[in-house]
Amino acid sequence: MPPAGGLEDAMRIHGWYKRAAALGLLILLAGCASLKPQTDAGKLVPPPGQGYAVLAFTLNSLQPDTGDANLVFSGAGIGGNLYASENTDYIRAPGKVPDDKGRLTFAALPPGDYTITHVYGYWGMPDTLGQAGMRNVISLPRQDRFSIRAGEVVYLGDFHLNMNFQPDVVLSNQQARDFNHMQVMWGVSDFSNVQVQLLNPGSK
Repeated sequence: MPPAGGLEDAMRIHGWYKRAAALGLLILLAGCASLKPQTDAGKLVPPPGQGYAVLAFTLNSLQPDTGDANLVFSGAGIGGNLYASENTDYIRAPGKVPDDKGRLTFAALPPGDYTITHVYGYWGMPDTLGQAGMRNVISLPRQDRFSIRAGEVVYLGDFHLNMNFQPDVVLSNQQARDFNHMQVMWGVSDFSNVQVQLLNPGSK
């Protein structure tokens, strides 16, 4: 039997590998969500046996050059992580309406019920020399639910994170803006198979 110290070290290493594997899955799914979705004849077409969840992830902070955020969801035996940057990401609004900061994200998911479980935000206050100083970290637990069926495309609305010293989340329907982005940036011209199913906020 290994000494107690060796057993504790082994357990810590095992736990680290489990966390690293989980993080790897989250990063993989986040990377997939940054690509354009599949289209056919102007329609969004999920991979066989899966559905598309489309969500606008917008944000604002006290320092727009440094703000970014991660949204964590889980369900159907998997987990995912969606990312948005206030500095580099935007959602293309129609006409002369200003673009919003954030990202129109999507995820190809197997059928099932899903829950957004957490959102993390990060922004930095400049130091006395005007350089990026210590990063402020925002952590908000969530219970926002949605469902996916095979072959369907679901628009979940806008998930907006206000990053300040009293952070909060605002859910809304920004269909006009987001459908315009899909048309201009994703090449979607036929929205007949896109269902509007706004996030169902649960108790916090």
